[in-house]
Amino acid sequence: MSVVTVQACYVAADLYGEAFGGLTHGGEIEVLAVLACRPELVHLERIDYSSNAERGEEMDRLRRTHSYQPVLTDIRSIAPTGWYGSPEHATVEKARRMLDGVADAIAMESAELFARLDAVQGGTAEVRRLQQVG
Repeated sequence: MSVVTVQACYVAADLYGEAFGGLTHGGEIEVLAVLACRPELVHLERIDYSSNAERGEEMDRLRRTHSYQPVLTDIRSIAPTGWYGSPEHATVEKARRMLDGVADAIAMESAELFARLDAVQGGTAEVRRLQQVG
């Protein structure tokens, strides 16, 4: 069996990070992901202020590396308010577009990855052929 693990947050950041302020804790990308699936949980009217983005980004890099992922016991160690993004421009319409875009990108890239894996690992088509012969 071939398996591919996808980090959807990084796919979203690659596709939409520049337009939506990057991948920030409590920022637009994270809020759009929730809006797409559970809009009743998002209360944009309650936005007061976020913490300093520069400090938040610096601290958030601690947990967004490929090699090490420390577990933060209190998100306020990244940002005193618990978040440092700018979600105020999030809408349900944008959320649906982002969700569709991320899903399409994952489906396309995964299909290519599975085809390549099948070619070198004797994927499902080869397994079926061997089962018929055997």
